[in-house]
Amino acid sequence: LVEAELVEAELVEAEPVEADFRLGLLPSTGSGSALASAELVEAELVEAELVEAELVEAEPVETDFKLRASSMTTINESHVEAAALHWFKGLGYAIRHGSQIAPDGPCPERASYGDVVLPGRFRSALQRLNPHLPAETLEAVFRKVHQTETPSLIEENRRLHRMMIEGVDIELQREDGSIGGDKAQLIDFAHPERNDWLAVNQFTVIENQNNRRPDMVIFINGLPVAVPELKNPGAENATLDGAFNQLQTYKHQIPSLFRTNTLLVTTDGLHARVGSLTADLERFM
Repeated sequence: LVEAELVEAELVEAEPVEADFRLGLLPSTGSGSALASAELVEAELVEAELVEAELVEAEPVETDFKLRASSMTTINESHVEAAALHWFKGLGYAIRHGSQIAPDGPCPERASYGDVVLPGRFRSALQRLNPHLPAETLEAVFRKVHQTETPSLIEENRRLHRMMIEGVDIELQREDGSIGGDKAQLIDFAHPERNDWLAVNQFTVIENQNNRRPDMVIFINGLPVAVPELKNPGAENATLDGAFNQLQTYKHQIPSLFRTNTLLVTTDGLHARVGSLTADLERFM
């Protein structure tokens, strides 16, 4: 009881942070401290009413999370996932469950499990960010991004990364009949609010007979740009190294998900590391 009161006192006296929860800021120096850290995380999740997240059946475009508090005896991966989704929602991201927008889901946003780009969101963003370009030009841009041009994932990622940063080179016919060059923007860096921000959990991808379901995928304008891999902080074998290895498996078995990737994340709810598509374990910071 005394220890419980001390834990509660520490939570009350802790300085506020920008995030809704302090995952990744709790120390872990041994089995005892790891258990204490898990208890602290549990207390914070309960206190913030982030114990579980349930999708509310609402309008297809505005589905939201209903957060409810309940007693929780252990921290597991679903709690870390729910907390992460709540955090993204607080940042202004739309939140969807993978099964909801799946090809056979109630509000499908892709034609097959092999599709990793969300075409409706991508086309809408192209029109919104490039209102001066004709529809046929924007459709050509869509195909240029959607279709793979090289079998090398690294080269393909480099090609698409350049387009995401600099825009897609296009040719337009002027009124006098001459041909001129222009660029179609995929992301608005000057006005972030004009972009479509989306976080999806349990996003199933099937490629070359490999059926994989990453914990979370982050989209900007319908393009998958980040893949966080979550691990259970209470499981002895669920480590950040294990999360890194899982991401490497995804890259090998479902490489299309990483064509437009800019960031990989590993976390166990207590600590988190980030790295690029080509970063090895030592480069994850």
